[in-house]
Amino acid sequence: MDRVAPEALYAQAAVEMALMDLNGKALGVPAHRLLGGALRDTVELNGWIGIEEPETAAATARDFWRRGYRSAKVQGGAAVESDRDRVAAVRAAVPEMTIRVDGNEGYDVDTAIRLARAIAPTGSRSSSSRSAHGPRRSGADPARHRHPGDGGRGDRGAGHLVAVIRLEAADIVKVKVMKQGACCAVCAPSTWRRRPGSAA
Repeated sequence: MDRVAPEALYAQAAVEMALMDLNGKALGVPAHRLLGGALRDTVELNGWIGIEEPETAAATARDFWRRGYRSAKVQGGAAVESDRDRVAAVRAAVPEMTIRVDGNEGYDVDTAIRLARAIAPTGSRSSSSRSAHGPRRSGADPARHRHPGDGGRGDRGAGHLVAVIRLEAADIVKVKVMKQGACCAVCAPSTWRRRPGSAA
C-alpha cells in the first residue's frame, strides 16, 4: 500500500483493519490476538467536549455523566484563559468526573505549561496533546516532571510518542492508527517498549 498510495494513510488504515478482521475471523481468533494480545479487559471511554462556552461545556459534561461516562476529554488550544474557564466549569458541573484536557497542538511548550498550571486547581488529569513545536515537555513544570494523562495521539509518528514515553511524561499514549496508515507501522516490538507505569 505504501508503494501504490503513500499519502493515503486513512485508506491504508481502513484496508489493514478490514484485512485484520477477515484474517481473525478466518483463524477463529479476535483481531487483538493478531497484534500480540489484549493488555486489558476493559477500556474506559471518554466523553468529548469541544471548544465551547463554559456553560455549554458544563451542560455537555452533565449529559455525559448521566449517560454513564466517567471521563471526558475537554478540547482546548484557543486561549489559556478560556481553556481554564471551560475546564473549571466542567469540574464544577461534574465534580467526580475525570477530566483530560487536550491542547490540540494549539500551544507552544511555554504556553502549554502555563495552561497546565492554570488548570491544576481543577484536579484535571492531563494537559494532553503535545505542542506544535516538539514533544510535550512533561506537564506543569519545564523540568522533567511526570504528568498523569495523555501524552499525545501519534499524529506525528511513533518516534514522537517514543520520545514522550522515554521522558516519562505521560501515563497513557494513544495511537491514532488512521494517521499512521496501519497498526503494523506503529506496533512493532522494536518501536514500542512498555515502561513501568505507562500504558500504550
